[in-house]
Amino acid sequence: MLLFNEDFGGRNRIESRFLCAQAMTGPGEQDQALTSVHQVLHDDVNHIAAQDLLPQLQDGRQELAHAKAWTRRPWNDRAFPRIHGNVS
Repeated sequence: MLLFNEDFGGRNRIESRFLCAQAMTGPGEQDQALTSVHQVLHDDVNHIAAQDLLPQLQDGRQELAHAKAWTRRPWNDRAFPRIHGNVS
C-alpha cells in the first residue's frame, strides 16, 4: 500500500520537459527553453531547478539581445583604422 498517491508518469513528463529546457539553453533556442521552463513551472510550481533556471534564461535573453544590437551598430572606419585596413 502506498502512503502517498503520486502520478509518476506526470512527474516523469515534468522532469523530461525540464531536461529538454536545459538542453535548449544555448544561443538560438533560448525562447524555446524559456517556454519549456514556464510549462514546467505551470505543472509544478515547486520545481526548484526550474525556478533557478528561469532568471538565468531571462537574463541571458536580455544579454543576447544587447549583444545583437551592439553588433548591428555601424562602425566608424576612422575609429578602428587597423581593423578595417584604412591606415592613413
